[in-house]
Amino acid sequence: MALCSHCGRQNAADARFCSGCAAPLVREHAPPRAVRKVVTVLFCDLVESTPLGERLDPESLRRVMARWHEAMRTVLERHGCTVEKFVGDAVSHSEQKTATSPRSANRSD
Repeated sequence: MALCSHCGRQNAADARFCSGCAAPLVREHAPPRAVRKVVTVLFCDLVESTPLGERLDPESLRRVMARWHEAMRTVLERHGCTVEKFVGDAVSHSEQKTATSPRSANRSD
């Protein structure tokens, strides 16, 4: 039986409208199903970059950092990832996949 929320009348289970007041019958919907998501986050920082920056002139440091960024991009791309951003000597990457995704968060190849 379907109860009308407007007038309180009992209606047939398959009724779409109340037989007493013609109000649409609102069906209880199942709560949305939870979806598990796997999140992979990578943050990589160049060790001793501050002392390196103090020793090198700006142009040399820029060349060293460009090589560092390119090396990190190459490694990430080899594993099917993309760089989210470079900030100074740091590299970050993150992605979110549903647990049913064929791609695993535990990629160690």
